[in-house]
Amino acid sequence: MLNKDWKFKEVYPEISCYTTTWNCAAGGYPVEDSILSFSWCDKIVVVDGGSTDGTKERLDKLKEQLGDKLEVYEIPIDETNPGKDGYQKAMALAMCATPFAIQFDIDEICKGDSLKWRRMVKEMSPSIDILVLPVMEPYGELGKLRINDEHNVQKWRIYRTKPEITHGIPDGDRLERDGKIYSKGGSDGCFPIHIVHNQMYPSKPVESARNLAALKRTKEWDGYKNAWVTLVESGEPYVLHLGHVNLKQKIQHYLTSWMKWWNLLYSRPMNNNIYFEGFEASEISEEMIDEKVEQLRKETPTIEL
Repeated sequence: MLNKDWKFKEVYPEISCYTTTWNCAAGGYPVEDSILSFSWCDKIVVVDGGSTDGTKERLDKLKEQLGDKLEVYEIPIDETNPGKDGYQKAMALAMCATPFAIQFDIDEICKGDSLKWRRMVKEMSPSIDILVLPVMEPYGELGKLRINDEHNVQKWRIYRTKPEITHGIPDGDRLERDGKIYSKGGSDGCFPIHIVHNQMYPSKPVESARNLAALKRTKEWDGYKNAWVTLVESGEPYVLHLGHVNLKQKIQHYLTSWMKWWNLLYSRPMNNNIYFEGFEASEISEEMIDEKVEQLRKETPTIEL
């Protein structure tokens, strides 16, 4: 006779999530919101590049809240390494000791039902090592989604933690010079690659990501908007990228940090400026930044969600 109090318990594989930080407080990154949104994972791995702006102290407070679930490793950034962003991510992935890991940026929020995240991981086909998930990117304000070609609506996010999978510059995009490896411009230096031969590691988009990408590619904006609404209401997993909500903050952080990083990665002149051509970062006034924000708002295509 069956025990009437017996209940089925669904078992899931252990999952880590991992991210990187470096002077994120100064850049206005939502450190706490980002990390806490992934607190349903079994482990949260953060590699800090040697922050000096209060980021480490914020991580310490999160450690008090999350306990052993949060693991923070300090690995100082080598400022001369063109691919340092990818190197940081590679170190964070290498610290994940669970069968699966979720990669997220510190300006991203985990969205969707955590149980559906766990089931998505559990049901990954043995033939798949990396899943591509939808990424929502508000632009200028939360209610507007960027729809130009610069926004990629799907990104690599769920990984099997195989030792051969890492992050870096893929083989076809690598430019070797003076003992250093640069990107020719085809990647941000963080792509999933094979640790031995640097070839791109195979991945597969989930159905929702594939559908959104197809609608965006064919510019079916009503269908694209409706697909996002359906996805959000269903509780299916996706990532909310907040990096372009506050455009002024985005530009200011670029001028103080990322301008140098990107120029080194792509072996460009260090004064190359994607927002203010011909100007040094030190020459940019707050008024110029405000004008650029308004220009970007007007010229960047978005849809209301």
